[in-house]
Amino acid sequence: MRFHSPRQPDRQTKLIAAGVVLAALIGAGTGAWAQTQYIGEPAFRDPVSGRVYTPSNVSQDGRPVAPQDRAFDPRSQQGGPTLGTSFQTPPWRPIGPVPVNAGPGSSVPAISFEPFSLKPATPGPWVLELAVANNSAYPISPQIECAFSNGGHVVANVAVQLNDIPPGQRVQASIMGPDSAQMFVDNAPCAAIGR
Repeated sequence: MRFHSPRQPDRQTKLIAAGVVLAALIGAGTGAWAQTQYIGEPAFRDPVSGRVYTPSNVSQDGRPVAPQDRAFDPRSQQGGPTLGTSFQTPPWRPIGPVPVNAGPGSSVPAISFEPFSLKPATPGPWVLELAVANNSAYPISPQIECAFSNGGHVVANVAVQLNDIPPGQRVQASIMGPDSAQMFVDNAPCAAIGR
């Protein structure tokens, strides 16, 4: 019984095969490039299906997405005329007692606060629900500044004064931000600026 080794392709056959593969790769790459350049928009080519997706052809259930519902770059949003600091003295509502731990020799601050929620009033402004605690034995009227921001960029500053919070009391106040129809807000960090 004789065993024959498989015939090895000669040099010319290898060069032809390499040329066919190279031509196929160049053709595929050129087609995708031409398609992306023709559209003139940011595009993503699905490596499995080969389809090129752009903001114009991405849809939901076969319907195009309206321009106002497409994602946008928060860095391109400018505060414009709303970027100035507005001043508010909103009413507050008591939400419960807190221990009176602040005072001389204590590391507990006289006031502490935390955001409850940030949501748009549709139609209307962005509303920050803020809880403020008076940890001292005296009534306080804290001054707080909140920076309504989008993607780390401030779009509106709001200075707030809450008047006469009793000792050992935790209260909640609604702080109004920029118009929700004109600005997007994803954060509103606050800091005490006086008491």
